[in-house]
Amino acid sequence: MIGRREILRQRERARAELGDRCDVRDFHHEVIGHGALPLGVLEELISEWIKSA
Repeated sequence: MIGRREILRQRERARAELGDRCDVRDFHHEVIGHGALPLGVLEELISEWIKSA
């Protein structure tokens, strides 16, 4: 459940920062496209994705 909560938290952060530019399909591709990751690495990955969007 910890991983699920973290993914939901990151998704909400992406929606808040990107607004209408946030595509949930792209977000999920970013999350699962890299395989299993530690939660800290996931946060860094999503931060970089948000910056590049």
